[in-house]
Amino acid sequence: MDNGKRISGDELIGYAGDILADIQHRTGGGIIYLDCEDKQHLKDLYIDRHHYKIFGERYSHSDDIRYLQMIRFF
Repeated sequence: MDNGKRISGDELIGYAGDILADIQHRTGGGIIYLDCEDKQHLKDLYIDRHHYKIFGERYSHSDDIRYLQMIRFF
């Protein structure tokens, strides 16, 4: 955005979700997968506001970070 306006993470996820949903509907899909760091503010964003479900987790030794694996059906 060239106007200097910042968008929230919530808006960004909403835009990305809309684009992915459109692509997946056109190609016959209905699932979105993602990995995110195990941080409460990210879980609040994805789970509470965008209806993702945790289905697994993985640990990156190179990053020293625990990632949650999430899924959303539409």
